Amino acid sequence: SQASQYFRFDSLTIGSINAKYNMTSGTNDSNIQVVNSDLTGFVAWSNAQNWLAEGNYFHDCGHCIEFNTYASYLPSQHLIVRGNTVMGPNGEDMIRIANFREVLIRNNEFINNIEHTVPTSQSSDVVCHCDVVQGVWGGSDLVFRGNSILNGTGQGFFIKDALPGTYGLGKYQNVTVENNLIVNNKKDSDSPAPQFSWGSSALTPLFLFEADNVRIFNNTVWDNDGAAIISDVVTNAVIKNNVFGRFQAANGAVGTYDYNLSPNVSVVSGASLSQGLNNISSSAIFAYANNGTDLNRANWNYRLTSN
Repeated sequence: SQASQYFRFDSLTIGSINAKYNMTSGTNDSNIQVVNSDLTGFVAWSNAQNWLAEGNYFHDCGHCIEFNTYASYLPSQHLIVRGNTVMGPNGEDMIRIANFREVLIRNNEFINNIEHTVPTSQSSDVVCHCDVVQGVWGGSDLVFRGNSILNGTGQGFFIKDALPGTYGLGKYQNVTVENNLIVNNKKDSDSPAPQFSWGSSALTPLFLFEADNVRIFNNTVWDNDGAAIISDVVTNAVIKNNVFGRFQAANGAVGTYDYNLSPNVSVVSGASLSQGLNNISSSAIFAYANNGTDLNRANWNYRLTSN
């Protein structure tokens, strides 16, 4: 489609058709809803406006949800991804957003995001560097709230490569990561990540680059192989009321850090992290922590105990 408006796709079931997406939108499509459906993914191209993806089950995807706008094109904006279940393994990122304004990703479950090799007819396989959420080419007003990232071997929330362009900002502006549960994401024997140039970063549960006015509040990021990291040119970051297995500020990042619990906090490579007096450096003890086999979040209890 091109410049389509006011379509609602409800209660669809479209199985795998050996294609990267079940649904492909053209440019300039607006006021589109994809709800309560069983899909292997969709893509909306440049200048998508007022999209809603809600209550869907995505599985066997390439990119499960993709809003893809090059930095030289009009950005996509007013996008809501809410209340979906996204089940891996997936061929590429679960959500990819590129050159955007006003994106809300809320109350979704992302399960089993796997780093893996994809067999090809060539002499060597193609490596899938799969992220749960990947932002590229810049954007503004991104909210990632109330989501779960569970039982994967790949990277979690990741924004980088904020390229300047005709419409690109050259940086991410106003990024909020709040009230998320990111647990039990670890390398396994089938994950190729440490063999490649990105190394252990492929397992990072939170990894933010090139962003200004960042708020990381009230998250539980625990029992993952990688640290939560703010890095190159992240400025005006506030990190507060979180539980981290590990946290790192690196490569010139600037922020404040207070009221957090983490047994491992590091500041490296010219970063500046103002640490308040209310942090706790001990390990966390939870009322119940998933052992990697229970995928029903309703059975979990990640409240801290007093022991």
